[in-house]
Amino acid sequence: MNHPTPKRLLAALTAGLLLTACTSSTDIPKTIETPMLTDVSQLESPMTPYYETREERALIWKGVRRYQEQCAQRFGVTLPPEEVDPDEEPPVGPDLQRRYPNFSKERIEELVDSYTSDSGPDPDKVNFVPTPESELRDEVMSGKTLDESRSTLKDSNGNPLPENGCGTEGWERVWGDVPRDYSFLPEDLMGDAYNLMLADPRYIEAEKDWSNCMRKFGYEFEHPHEAGESVPEGDVEAVRDMAEKNTGCVIEVNLAGRAMAIDIEYQYKLIKENEAQLREVLEKRKEVLNNAKEAFK
Repeated sequence: MNHPTPKRLLAALTAGLLLTACTSSTDIPKTIETPMLTDVSQLESPMTPYYETREERALIWKGVRRYQEQCAQRFGVTLPPEEVDPDEEPPVGPDLQRRYPNFSKERIEELVDSYTSDSGPDPDKVNFVPTPESELRDEVMSGKTLDESRSTLKDSNGNPLPENGCGTEGWERVWGDVPRDYSFLPEDLMGDAYNLMLADPRYIEAEKDWSNCMRKFGYEFEHPHEAGESVPEGDVEAVRDMAEKNTGCVIEVNLAGRAMAIDIEYQYKLIKENEAQLREVLEKRKEVLNNAKEAFK
């Protein structure tokens, strides 16, 4: 898989930071319209600028990996170039598709697969046979031997392996003095906004409308998640049928659009209330990104 070069990442990152600076406004709109959601591209959140961008995450991963490679090389180990793949990480930003009841008919099959598929164990891991090279690499990266004791490896200058191995060393070089939980605040605030949304009378009314719609099919559900939980696991046709009815009612009463409008209103309020702390999140992220950039100099 091809990844952007560090130079391209730095260029994209610069643009991303400028965009963040311009979009991190705490002004609350006078009115928040309720959209009729028909496509996932309509999903939005004012909290998004406070999350890592894809370019920022990729740069951090590449910086960590470069430091790990430099550390491992001192102990005679060359790391595989593709062992860390940012594209296989979860999506960046708030997961808005899972935040609201599904309103996309195109996603129904995806939802069916998520309820019924079982990928099983990774065949590469099941069939993996350790070699002296892989065992040395594991020791260098973890700082521990096969029996979990502290490694006694030393480099050519007699320096011991970092206490927790080169794997941790890479992250420590990128994090520097920044607290590891610095980036949790946006996610915490999103959780607060979600709970406020669920308790809002307007959302409760929207769920009642959805419930009345589902009643036409003979179901007595109060909340959308109950529809999925009511279907026997592994019954593909039953899952698909329920997903189609559930999604149809979500669309009919615009449950997702009404939910998002209420949610966004609370997000803006929480952003305003936590303006200083959120700006600190952006500042600390710049520090982490600068540490990652240093790996390429």
